[in-house]
Amino acid sequence: MQRISAFKTAAAAGVVALLLALCALARLMLPETTDPAAPAYRLQAYENTVALFAGEKIVTVYDGVVLSNLPSYDRALLRGGIPVESEAQADRLVEDYDG
Repeated sequence: MQRISAFKTAAAAGVVALLLALCALARLMLPETTDPAAPAYRLQAYENTVALFAGEKIVTVYDGVVLSNLPSYDRALLRGGIPVESEAQADRLVEDYDG
């Protein structure tokens, strides 16, 4: 009876080890995905104005915003990038900066 119990324990441990190995292998084989919760866009300082970025690509440049005319706090935020969910949200935020 004790032999069967030890065999079941060893078999269960083997199955768990196999599943863990398969999960690790699957992670290596799957391409990296972006975080679905991450915002699609960011407003960021660009030259002496503001641009909307999607990843590293510039979507829109807001020429009406002059970075050097903004308060230092806003310039610092824009240098770091402000995450936004949509182009419409970016447009609304830029309206606050557009003088």
